[in-house]
Amino acid sequence: MQVTLQVTSGPSAGKRVRLQAGQAAQVGRTEWADFSVPEDAKLAELHFTLQCTPNGCRLRDLNSSAGTLVDGAAVTDCQLRDGSNIIAGATTFTVRIEGGGTAAAPSTPAPQAASAVNAVTEAPPAVEQKKEPTAAELCQSREIELSDEARALLKQDATPLQFVDELVAAGQFAAAKLVLGNHLPKREAVWWGCLCVREVFGANLDPGEAAGLDSAEKWVAEPSEPNRRAAESARDAVKFKGPGTWLASAAFWSEGSMNPPDLPKLPPADNLTAGGISPALTQAATHADGVDSQERYLKFFSIGKEIALGKVELPGEASQPVE
Repeated sequence: MQVTLQVTSGPSAGKRVRLQAGQAAQVGRTEWADFSVPEDAKLAELHFTLQCTPNGCRLRDLNSSAGTLVDGAAVTDCQLRDGSNIIAGATTFTVRIEGGGTAAAPSTPAPQAASAVNAVTEAPPAVEQKKEPTAAELCQSREIELSDEARALLKQDATPLQFVDELVAAGQFAAAKLVLGNHLPKREAVWWGCLCVREVFGANLDPGEAAGLDSAEKWVAEPSEPNRRAAESARDAVKFKGPGTWLASAAFWSEGSMNPPDLPKLPPADNLTAGGISPALTQAATHADGVDSQERYLKFFSIGKEIALGKVELPGEASQPVE
């Protein structure tokens, strides 16, 4: 049996993935999803899972904020038919099932699938399930420069969040900012910076910095190219003056091209977004109002970890209480 999941409506229309019996795919906005749709800001990082078994194909919602609709009905776990339409976020997917297993079945727990596949635009080969990189792999791939003191805390098999905990406990805040900023998806990373700067300054920023912060928040709420370019304009109006304009830069460096639209595309380096967030956090933590900078950094990292664990809603997403 073969199952094809294709985007039929939404920002990634035409994109598809194919699964064989015994395979599974997690679908969501994050780059760690097996079928990633990063263009849909309303899609959860990991929104739902498809599991392909010899008896058919099941969908399981992954506790997404906005939920998942199958043929117009809200579902948490259901058997799919050939031709079923799935709505998640702002994207509509259509399921095609070949070789049997198309009839509806009672909603019972699905067996563990053997492996996952990557989303491609043509028929893909099956590959192993994606795994989150270790802290060491993240530091290498994003070219994060660590001091000798910070590097001594890096354990080979540690996750990025475990490494951040070690760095924070040792007072290595500069390294912790870069590791967490690079670990978070770009949109979540910019939101982290925005929340921390708002925590310190509230609305008490000068007009130029306030415009920069506002533009970063607007890009997080709707990560479109016009909003990314608006963040660039807000940054350029006052250059790199304070935390608001650094966050505007971080949003601008998240994707697209750093060149003007009429020039050849020049993609930003993957570590630039975190590089813009870091000085914004430094300026917020060391703001001279009598509050200890270490106290602020601890608060900032607490906020960042909550975002990384999916306990903080981003603007533009349906809100619900966090258990």
